[in-house]
Amino acid sequence: MTALPDGYTLRHLSADELPAAQLVLDAAESADSGEPRRHEMDIAVMAATTMLDLERSVWVVVTPDGLFAGCGFLWQPRAGDTEFVAEHYVHPAHRNNAVDDALIDATERRVAELHGEMPSVNRLVLTCEDSNARRRASLRRRGYEHVRDFYSMRIDLAPGRPPARWPAGIEVRPIRPGVDDRAAHAASEDAFAEHYLFGPTLFDEWRTCTLDRDDCDPSLWLLAWDGDQVSGQVWAVARDEGAAADVGMVEDLSVRKPWRGRGLGLTLLDEVFRLLGDRGCASARLFVDVQNATGALRLYERAGMRAERRILGLERRLE
Repeated sequence: MTALPDGYTLRHLSADELPAAQLVLDAAESADSGEPRRHEMDIAVMAATTMLDLERSVWVVVTPDGLFAGCGFLWQPRAGDTEFVAEHYVHPAHRNNAVDDALIDATERRVAELHGEMPSVNRLVLTCEDSNARRRASLRRRGYEHVRDFYSMRIDLAPGRPPARWPAGIEVRPIRPGVDDRAAHAASEDAFAEHYLFGPTLFDEWRTCTLDRDDCDPSLWLLAWDGDQVSGQVWAVARDEGAAADVGMVEDLSVRKPWRGRGLGLTLLDEVFRLLGDRGCASARLFVDVQNATGALRLYERAGMRAERRILGLERRLE
C-alpha cells in the first residue's frame, strides 16, 4: 500500500460530500486544460444511478485540514462487460505520487475483490492525461499498457452560421421530453453498440443522466427522423464556466449504421454549432475516441474542430 503524507487519510465518500468531490474534478479539469473549466461529469448525477457505489467503490484522499486532495471511483460493471473501468482525479495543489497511487491502490484492491465474483471481467482500464508523465510512469510500473487515445476537441463559434441542409427523406426536430425519450434511448444504444467500452444502459438510468439533468435544454437536442425511425441525433448543453461567454458541450452525436455515409453526422454537428453560436457560445467542445470504428475523428476534423488535449487509455489484464 502507498503511504500517504502525515495527516492525510483515504476513505469512502458520503453522499453529502458529493459537491466537495466535484470541486476536485473541476480543479483537475481546469489544470489539465489550462483554463477555468467545469468537469464534463456531474458526480452527483452519476451517484443517483447504480453506476457508482459510494459505499464501496468511491474514495477520497482527505488533507489534515479536511479538504479533498483527490477523488477516485470504479464504475459498476454492466451486463456483458469484459473490463472494469476506473477514474481518479487529484487536485492540482496535491499532485504527487502518494495521492495518485493511493487512489489506484484502492481501485485495484476493490477490483481484486470483484474479479473473484466476476472472472469474465478480466481487464482494468484507467485513463491518464498525456501531459502527466508522473502518472504515466506509475501506471507503466504497475503493468498497464497504452491501448487507446482520446482527444478533447474544440471549435470557435460565432452567431450567423447558415442553417443545415438535410439529406433527402430526413426530418430533424428537437426532442420532445416524455414523447421521444424511448426512441432516443434505443437509437443511442444501437448507434454506440460497436464502440469501445460500450455497455447497455437501462432506460431509467439513461434518463437520469440526460433529460433529467438540470442543464438539459431540449432545444439543443436534435433527433433526425426517417419516417418513424430515429436515424441519428445530437445533444449539446450550453455551460457557464466563468468566462465572458458560455461554452457548448456536445454530449452525444450518433448516427445509426443504416444511415451512415450520407453526411448526416456532419450536418447534425453543423446545426448544433449554429444553435450554440446563436445562443452566444464562443466555442464548443467534445471528447472523441481516436480509434473509433466509425471514423468520428475525421468527421470532427471536417467540421473544423481541432484537438487540444490527448488522454491515454491504459489497460492491465487481471490474473
